Amino acid sequence: MKKTTFITTVLTLIIASCEAQQKSNPNFNILPFDLSIGGINPVNVQIDVNGDGRQDILLEYIYRYNHKDKVPLGESGHKLAIYLNKDDNIYELTKVNNAIIWLIHSSVFGVDNKTFCVANEEGGQDPNNYYTYFQYDTKRSDWFLIKHEIFTNNTGKKVIKEQKIYSEAEKLPFELASFDELFGKIHSEVPNFPLFKLIRAKKSFIHSLPNKPTKMFLIEDDNVEILEKREGWLRISFYNEKTKKEIEGWIKKGDVENK
Repeated sequence: MKKTTFITTVLTLIIASCEAQQKSNPNFNILPFDLSIGGINPVNVQIDVNGDGRQDILLEYIYRYNHKDKVPLGESGHKLAIYLNKDDNIYELTKVNNAIIWLIHSSVFGVDNKTFCVANEEGGQDPNNYYTYFQYDTKRSDWFLIKHEIFTNNTGKKVIKEQKIYSEAEKLPFELASFDELFGKIHSEVPNFPLFKLIRAKKSFIHSLPNKPTKMFLIEDDNVEILEKREGWLRISFYNEKTKKEIEGWIKKGDVENK
């Protein structure tokens, strides 16, 4: 297949994904991506990001997984482009960020008509959620990082680990913001993450000590954090979403999933 045909096919997919949000097909003046080694996320965000009352488009590009070796140094495998709606259904490429989206479970959403958030949410072994907020500066005609937040969502309890509001002097332009520079240290510490398991028994009684049962019990699919292992037993922590209380105790090792 010729590359020109491939590009036309991908652009058709982009247009189709946006048709559900507006009646006419958007026209993109430039597509700054190498479509031979990646593709466009079919779910794209249409929000007003510069306060002019028009719905702009935030377009995400993702490298193909079998071409990871071609991801340039300093990039993350994702790119996020801002296309401003210039009226007459013409979308003009304004900014591209090569490194703010890192995790597979990512999303972009509008906060208000000049602010949007890029969310890199927990997946695999990482229990943390990373949020970066960008706001449009009318005087400088650019978007700047105004805040970042890190939440952890262990056992269903959302706890803020870090929050920073940027001063005027610290604000980074959108295209220079990097997930690795903002969150790299915390992200690199993920291999020491807490171990969680799902309860697989219909009822798993909590013991104050091994062989000393209490009246409390867990049920199938409850998510517990493993704090300590002992022959045939696990010391666990469980956060009860209804009571907003954390419970610690011992359960039988065979009551949790094996993997």
